[in-house]
Amino acid sequence: MNSRLVFLAFASVLFSSPVLAQDKKTDAHAKKIAELTKGLKDGLYTVIETNRGDLVFELYYEKTPSTVANFVGLATAQISSVDPKTKKSSKKRFYDGLTIHRLVKDFLMQGGCPKGTGTGGPGYMFSDELVPELKHEAGVISMARAKAVPDSNGSQFFVTLKPAPWLNGQNSVFGKIVKGWETLKKINKTPIIKGTERPSQKIIMLKVSIQRIGAKAKAWKISSVAEKSVPDVLDAQIDASRVWDPKSEQRKKTRLQFILIKWKDLNGVHPLCSYTEAEAKVIAQKIARAARVKGAKFVDLETKYSDAQTYGQTFPLKIGKAGFSESLKGAFTLKEGQVSDALKGPEGFMVFYCPKLLGARHILITYKDSEVGGSKRSKEEAQKLAAELHKKIIEKKISWGLAAKQSDDKESHLGDLGLFAESEMVSEFSAAVLKLRVGDISTVVETKFGFHIIQRTK
Repeated sequence: MNSRLVFLAFASVLFSSPVLAQDKKTDAHAKKIAELTKGLKDGLYTVIETNRGDLVFELYYEKTPSTVANFVGLATAQISSVDPKTKKSSKKRFYDGLTIHRLVKDFLMQGGCPKGTGTGGPGYMFSDELVPELKHEAGVISMARAKAVPDSNGSQFFVTLKPAPWLNGQNSVFGKIVKGWETLKKINKTPIIKGTERPSQKIIMLKVSIQRIGAKAKAWKISSVAEKSVPDVLDAQIDASRVWDPKSEQRKKTRLQFILIKWKDLNGVHPLCSYTEAEAKVIAQKIARAARVKGAKFVDLETKYSDAQTYGQTFPLKIGKAGFSESLKGAFTLKEGQVSDALKGPEGFMVFYCPKLLGARHILITYKDSEVGGSKRSKEEAQKLAAELHKKIIEKKISWGLAAKQSDDKESHLGDLGLFAESEMVSEFSAAVLKLRVGDISTVVETKFGFHIIQRTK
């Protein structure tokens, strides 16, 4: 056969092969995703292509790493899931082809159930990741929990069409829509089967993709959420005042912060966790030593290593309280500033810290673009009002009680915040309180929430 004819025949087979056709299809899809995310700031994004249009969400991989890692892992076939029909576990693009099975008009849409009924998941559950500053505003993407039970996250998520403040502190917000509001509105107009929250027409997630923009997002790996590389601490680095004496007098009640380290056989553990119980204990012991180093901030270690994601909150504990493990009673002997050893509890190994508690009350003046919002004032108007109130209080022309009536903090009586640890408030607020003596009043303090006048009470 003529060599030229042989080449043409070979070329014909090569360029009509399914592999090359698939490559072309992949390239075309990659171009589409790049076009949909063009012009967005550096970050991690998901593009959800539906039969009604496309949705683009920014994913908060730095603020909610565990939740985002789970979503990305399922979307890109990096995490195994269990098929509800075959009961077999495999790695696949989990979300592709699933439906939006729940639609509450003008409120939310929900998807991510492999059964399409709202009763399915990936075959595992993991803990909540509740970040106080991430609120359920319109357009956020948040995890749906099994029957609203804490720490029962899996694969299902919902997207809000309006603010839902009652969900704050319950469901884990992990992103927000940046493109596709028109698609969201179109989906919202889908008719509902009478007496249900099920769409009468199929809304299909054709493909769920992940797009990384910028070096930081490209370098981030989902495996990083399960890696806990804790440096060794020399005895010479330990601050003796932070060392726990378990033989100290046991208090009946206390208020503590903690770091939780889980191992792979426990309920609620992240699907990427591979640590054995013995390995988890070693990690927890290393963290306890690291927390005793002079100048170490417990909240920094908590943010970096804890599987509980409590973000510097303190928890009131009481001996004999239902549900509190006997094995953790040693924590009640901690004195202010001390760090416990690794204590084994039903949820994992726990390292406790007894923080110094502060007390303060405040008057808050917000503005329309502040984190709290809800005010019609401009920032300049809010600052001016706060300055006027501060002057009147200092000059004793107005009592604290009367001034507090103009405060935008309506949740606390006369602005009394009770007792709190330094880590429980934004840094500017805590720094201002620490500079005051009991009874003293601060200058006007600015935070992301607005302008504060603060009086230290403890």
